[in-house]
Amino acid sequence: MRGLKAQTDEWNRLNTISLNVKIIYSQAVGAAKTTEKTSYEWPIPSTEPRSPANIFTTSMADILKGLQELFPDCLVEYKILARSRDGKMHDISKMDKAVLPLVGAYTQHPYIVIDWS
Repeated sequence: MRGLKAQTDEWNRLNTISLNVKIIYSQAVGAAKTTEKTSYEWPIPSTEPRSPANIFTTSMADILKGLQELFPDCLVEYKILARSRDGKMHDISKMDKAVLPLVGAYTQHPYIVIDWS
């Protein structure tokens, strides 16, 4: 009985991860079928500390691992992307801070990116 709460919490966490992995998977496959792009960017929802979307903060490694298992030949990563003035998305998580004003980093948002190029 002592571990019942922890077991229930872990079961709920794993189910939430599984549900989100399935959603991202189906949307990425849909994008691959209907667009010419060779990658899919899934925007991570804003998180409140107690919201179900907080799973992306607490269990990102598990979510990425689940997606990598479904897309074994693809690059699956967490990235911070920013839309530049010309409308293109750029990974600013690996950019030098001096370049950020040129990109327009004021529109940055976290994404899970699946790249099959």
